[in-house]
Amino acid sequence: MDIWDWMQDKDLAEKIFAGAVRKAIAETHAAGLPTCHGSDIEEYRMCFLFPDGRKEYFDTLEEGNAILERHGLT
Repeated sequence: MDIWDWMQDKDLAEKIFAGAVRKAIAETHAAGLPTCHGSDIEEYRMCFLFPDGRKEYFDTLEEGNAILERHGLT
């Protein structure tokens, strides 16, 4: 089976990509860095998920950059 074959199988492709995303998030958190996600709170568009499980919510790129700056990550 080559990449084209499994890309045609939606369930298999989603499983492979989901696993890759989970691995990337785990590696990013292991490095002590937050990851950016869509917000689970209606008032906000996005959030940073920090390795300790804490979330910081924001709507704009400028707000997100300010959060990163506050944590010394820029």
